Amino acid sequence: MSPSPLKERSGAVSLPTGKGLVIWGGLQGEDTTASADGAIYDVQSDKWSELPSSPLEGRHDAAGAFLDGKVLIYGGEADAFEVFGDGAVLDTETMVWQTMPASPLGPRVSPASVAVSGKWFIWGGFAGMGGRELRDGAIYEAGRWSVMASLPESMKAPYAPEGFWTGRELLLLGGELGVRNSHLLYGYEPGSGAWRQIRVPFLGDNVRVEALWAGDRLLVWGAGPPFEYLPESDEWRRYALESAFLERVDGSTVWTDEGLVVWGGSYKVPGEEFPEFANDGAVLRPQTSSGSDLGAC
Repeated sequence: MSPSPLKERSGAVSLPTGKGLVIWGGLQGEDTTASADGAIYDVQSDKWSELPSSPLEGRHDAAGAFLDGKVLIYGGEADAFEVFGDGAVLDTETMVWQTMPASPLGPRVSPASVAVSGKWFIWGGFAGMGGRELRDGAIYEAGRWSVMASLPESMKAPYAPEGFWTGRELLLLGGELGVRNSHLLYGYEPGSGAWRQIRVPFLGDNVRVEALWAGDRLLVWGAGPPFEYLPESDEWRRYALESAFLERVDGSTVWTDEGLVVWGGSYKVPGEEFPEFANDGAVLRPQTSSGSDLGAC
């Protein structure tokens, strides 16, 4: 991958475009300054293009989506722990930003974000440093907001959830804050508003993991060996891909026709108290999956 015009960072929005990825915001370098800049990377040409200045303040761990040629950003947190409840849209044809209308959701950090068929789902997250995990969500479509059904009280709200669309339902994956080796996976059916809990095997020690949707399966890594979940057969398998890039967390990752694109993030340095930030990346091209059903959790 060619060098990026962006400074090293973690917690940036990373969005698949079909041809590469968009990176926006995040915390920069050792001083962990919240940024409001971004760039688009094209895999085939191996080139970066910087984005114009946005109307939003610098932030990290915001929700983002690439929908119908537009970059959508909502929420996030500043370096002074200010939590945002605003958003903006960038048209990548005109390269012009516009602010979003007021949302029914409150300010939040690290919500799940899924864009499909003209709709953008935002769900959960937490209300800033020391804040509670949130249980609500909304759908942004054609410049308007609508409210999602809340998570039933019998189900625990996942910490820093990630969202994925299977073609039939919304998957939400997250950890249980303060509990090691605990990961939660839920399914949400938009038509009925029904929720279901999905079994999860042991994924590793980290509460927070990296995950993305790869066409017909969910790839998960960052807490231990990489795994894949296949919704059609409801099974988990070990994933046949090893790379030092998969030991990073809170980076920018997207699935493209060329393979798994990984950029930035942070990683543990032996003997050091604090993690190291990265501004490099790679395109990883797995061949096949391996292993067998790992069984119920």
